[in-house]
Amino acid sequence: SERSIVNIVEKLQNRFLKYILGINANSTNWVVRSELGRMPLTMIVYERIIKYFNLIYKSKSNIIQEAMQINKNINQNGNKSWYTGFKKILEYLEIDESKVKDLEPKCKDINKIMKNIYDITWQEEREKNKHQGKHQLYADIKTKNISK
Repeated sequence: SERSIVNIVEKLQNRFLKYILGINANSTNWVVRSELGRMPLTMIVYERIIKYFNLIYKSKSNIIQEAMQINKNINQNGNKSWYTGFKKILEYLEIDESKVKDLEPKCKDINKIMKNIYDITWQEEREKNKHQGKHQLYADIKTKNISK
């Protein structure tokens, strides 16, 4: 399934980052990504999908607009389409579809949204790690996210 592929890629990235730092493979992923200023790959993929759909919404092509409508209809009839996956991502990120339509693709709006979402999840992870003995000091020192 697509989720297992994403998990494999995330695990590979985490192992590679731990290798770069020369630390134990059991180290917490949050600490590793925080130290290197890296977002999870899934967040980067979600950002690109949102940018893609923004371009579809803004397209002047009748064929593209019709394809979008067909996929929406397929989804509304209870069947899966690429639009179904897009809606799941929006639900997960708690973003309204109308907000995606209104974004300017060339500006940094989409990047800001994703950065804000990641900052929130980063802070949640930081708070969770603050109460774990071996990461408490790091979470106390690391007060700001420096993701790129």
